[in-house]
Amino acid sequence: MKRLAIFLVLALHCLQASAAELAFEEESTLPLVQMALVYKNGSITDPDDKLGLTNITGEMLMRGTKSRTREQLDEAIDRLGARIDVETRVEALIIRIAVLSRKLPELLEIMADILSAPGFLDAELKKLKSEVGSSILEELSRDATVGQHKFAEFLFNGHPYGRRILGKMPTVEKI
Repeated sequence: MKRLAIFLVLALHCLQASAAELAFEEESTLPLVQMALVYKNGSITDPDDKLGLTNITGEMLMRGTKSRTREQLDEAIDRLGARIDVETRVEALIIRIAVLSRKLPELLEIMADILSAPGFLDAELKKLKSEVGSSILEELSRDATVGQHKFAEFLFNGHPYGRRILGKMPTVEKI
């Protein structure tokens, strides 16, 4: 019953979020549960002066809550043998979880904490912006990646599909 209650809390969170969807799948041959929470607002919704905002928001979710530090959150997830991945796409922010069926209630409690009480600490944001900045610089050092970005900008000619998911150095600094 507790498992269902926590699942319903997550489902309610999806309904309250604009254009969110929850997919829940239990593997019948393995004692494994996989779930994806999809917010249908990806990087195309980033303001022009804050490109990379959706990516940073998703990454910040995994950097602590109001009741757990980043280290405590990582430890709690590891202790369950679970996995939580956050992925930013052009049209969606996706949070995926995978855990053994018997550990699902505990992981759903952690997910409820992540979604309902994220920490968004200034120190973590500063670190993340630095990491994203390093990733942007790394991308700029690879000719193939620069070519892909330039082609997308040309192809989509000002449309948000032509923007980088990570953003640009000046816009990430404004977040």
